[in-house]
Amino acid sequence: MIAVDFLVTAGNYSERKALLKMLTKGVTYIADRGYGAFYLYNAIVKAEAHFVIRIKTNLLLDVEKPLLVQLQA
Repeated sequence: MIAVDFLVTAGNYSERKALLKMLTKGVTYIADRGYGAFYLYNAIVKAEAHFVIRIKTNLLLDVEKPLLVQLQA
């Protein structure tokens, strides 16, 4: 698990926008709460990628359907 892509920008550039430019099918993105945005989650899903992103503790949500996760050996 090493970085395979990066984007060099000005210091005040949005990290969310940078991630949107780098989305790749089949890749799993792992990020902290600062990336928490529903438009970003939607874009990752539309790119047929995956994500593990911490959410803020005050987020209200309803679980529609629990899904089993099978890890590859």
